[in-house]
Amino acid sequence: MPVKLKNTRLYAVAFTVLIAAVCLILSLKVPFIYTVNDDLFMKNILSGAYLGAPDAHTVYMEYPLCALLAFLYRLQPEIPWYGICFFAFHAVSWGLMVYRLCGGSRIRWNIRTLAAFLLGMLLFASCGFYHIASMQFTVTAAVLGMAALVWFLTGDLGQETGAYLRDQAVTAIFVFLSFNVRRNVLLMLVPIAGMLWLRAAWQCYREKVAGSVTKLLGMAALSAAGVAVALLSYRIAYGDAGWQDYILYNDNATVLYDYYEWPDYEENKELYEELGISKEAYVGARDAYFLSMDSGIDSAAMVKLAERSNALHQERSSFGERCMTALREIGVRTVADTDRPLNLIVVSLYVLAAVGAVLWKKPGAFLSLGALWIGRMFSWMYVVYEGRYPMRITQSLLLAEAGVLAVILCRELPGIGDACKGSKKSWKKVLTAVVLAAYFLFLAAFGYVRLKHVFVENTWRLAESQDLRNLKDYCEEHDEYFYLVDTKSITNDTEAIFDTTGNRFEHYIVFGGWLSDSPAFLKKLELAGVSDTERAIVDGRARIIVENEERCPTGYLEDYFASRYPGSVMREVDCFGRNGDQFVVYDIQEGK
Repeated sequence: MPVKLKNTRLYAVAFTVLIAAVCLILSLKVPFIYTVNDDLFMKNILSGAYLGAPDAHTVYMEYPLCALLAFLYRLQPEIPWYGICFFAFHAVSWGLMVYRLCGGSRIRWNIRTLAAFLLGMLLFASCGFYHIASMQFTVTAAVLGMAALVWFLTGDLGQETGAYLRDQAVTAIFVFLSFNVRRNVLLMLVPIAGMLWLRAAWQCYREKVAGSVTKLLGMAALSAAGVAVALLSYRIAYGDAGWQDYILYNDNATVLYDYYEWPDYEENKELYEELGISKEAYVGARDAYFLSMDSGIDSAAMVKLAERSNALHQERSSFGERCMTALREIGVRTVADTDRPLNLIVVSLYVLAAVGAVLWKKPGAFLSLGALWIGRMFSWMYVVYEGRYPMRITQSLLLAEAGVLAVILCRELPGIGDACKGSKKSWKKVLTAVVLAAYFLFLAAFGYVRLKHVFVENTWRLAESQDLRNLKDYCEEHDEYFYLVDTKSITNDTEAIFDTTGNRFEHYIVFGGWLSDSPAFLKKLELAGVSDTERAIVDGRARIIVENEERCPTGYLEDYFASRYPGSVMREVDCFGRNGDQFVVYDIQEGK
């Protein structure tokens, strides 16, 4: 006879500590790194490595979280607060998810609880650990969103209103944190959340749960209030003209780089000439993010170019054709190598839940599966139709889906520990036990393969990223010049998330990227005494650094300066890094 344990809420802490401890032990062997350099840029702004002092304007994260992190960096800049914070978000999200799958504050340790615990931990091993070891803010926001969905779905609508809303305050906190880390990811999960909210409302209506409308609307209001606070603080923090102009610039630049591409120069020559953008500047911007030179590439130009790019995209295919293409792509990504093993795990969870619903005659589970499927199709159609769905986006959607499916399995279907009256049903228990045991082995195998994969991948990437450390060392040691670095030369470099040496001031700036022409970008130039990057290079006060010619051709630079300064010469003046020539330093000698 299972016994209800006292202080079961302590299991929430215990599960979180367990996951954190396992990860920290593995981090002694597996390097924990940032997957994309967007996190490096934001971490460097927050830590002061970018501007020399911590700043909370990271653009893509909301201001409340950034203000807290910047404050922590001011207190102790040597501590890797950004990595610690995101690590904690993952550990707490997965720990509380396992806690709720096991029953939350009503945990009773029996076979069913053990099965739920194993399911949660093995899902973490096969799906979650990889994204802690390869950290990125997009997936971190999704994991927080997944935790919000799990906490909401496992709430007890049968309790009195005050108790329910106190419990759902945790959901609101997860929503607030997810929105702060990356708002677009949380918004991407809204269709799933909305359908599950309607499913809960329908269930309450059928079961005539007292006060259910007040409870569900109250939960939604709590979540919306946190989002409203974050939005308001963002509006205030980015309210001045400089930031508003930059946001307009960046939003439209995103259309050109991430969605519909730059309009072809020859086919749109009149537009480029009207904007004052030369072909050399266009080629550099399109191919090498060479955005910080030609003054013609400003927010007004970006708006017109994005409008033309969008119009050309609309002309290529009809709405119906794009929808059919999106549906086909969703089908392909369901089993594609790109999202393995997470996509296969999600498919298997759907199959398990559907078979369990038939086996145990639980039609309510089909309603939950249907609500989830409709919501996920809205989310998938949106991101695929828009044409922007890199792995970090699709993995984010799949993680949220996996969390919801785990709740359906653990909460809506009988488990192997449930009492089944009559000998006729004993075969169901045996079959369920065999299937679950096989499935747990399936997840464990994926977890082991992912561990090996992330070890090899991260070890290699961190070793390759010695180049970034060499770059910082060189610019610091030769600080008589200011340096402008080719954007693609450091695109794939990364840092360890717990690195305590990565927060030193960078004596360089990249030519492009999403920070180009932002107030932070301009402030960094001002600190270096540079008001015009082009003139600073030509006058000899600044130099250019490019990864060796084999990997990053310099033709776009030669063409640009030759078009602006006839007879100018791009001259190699130094080199450094692996084999002595990983990076090449150039200056521009103006022609006469």
